[in-house]
Amino acid sequence: KKQDRKLIRELISLQNSFRKGQNSTKEPRTDSSDLVLGKRRKSMFELIRAASEKDLKRGKLEDNFSRRLQRMVSDVALGGDMKSLNGDNYDEYLSQMTYKLLVENSATQVAAIKNGLYEVIPKHILTKLLTPGEFCTLIEGDRNINIDSWKTHTKYKGGHESTLQVQWFWEYVEGLDQKSRQRVLQWATGWRSIGQSGFGHRKFTIELTAVKCDEDDQRLPSVATCGFHMWLPKYTDKEHLFKKFERAVAETAFGLC
Repeated sequence: KKQDRKLIRELISLQNSFRKGQNSTKEPRTDSSDLVLGKRRKSMFELIRAASEKDLKRGKLEDNFSRRLQRMVSDVALGGDMKSLNGDNYDEYLSQMTYKLLVENSATQVAAIKNGLYEVIPKHILTKLLTPGEFCTLIEGDRNINIDSWKTHTKYKGGHESTLQVQWFWEYVEGLDQKSRQRVLQWATGWRSIGQSGFGHRKFTIELTAVKCDEDDQRLPSVATCGFHMWLPKYTDKEHLFKKFERAVAETAFGLC
């Protein structure tokens, strides 16, 4: 819903402000303390209250806070024992909501996929042919990113494989561990892993863009994931390119890139 998306944006903004405030404090952190955990839960809960009070300041007279809590709790209360939401049970709410969104809400669709699969390959045969891990790899592909294969199936615009910025990009990717490479791949293509056909099923494009002023040198690299296309500014030095990619990949949360 539109109102839910608005609430999420406000919560993200408030959460970032809260984290900045935490980072600026000089008090020692004791994450193992129940007191600190309690404060964290209550602080997260206060984000919801602040988002609602923000609406009240804009002239909305209804009790947005209570109304939003009722809607949020109603999403997980059916079949559960949670009747109210407060700072102490906020973690429990997140856990129940995550289960509802990822498991319960898709149960019908998952059941239909399973029934269709078993019509093609009966379950007793499928379980003998493949282990769960092998079946996962068959569906999802290999998460170990083969850099040489990625290079081989990449084409260039505005430059070539020996262009400095291109060499720096591949050096950046090669210097990452597999988990970080997966994040770069997901940022660049929308995929966390490559299917059974590998990179050969589709060419990746790196297009170099000119840097004519200081402002251009501060731009982040950008991508069109549906087109497997990346625009790479001709940064002035390698360290600068590394920092720009680290920031670009880090800011892909919530589909913003």
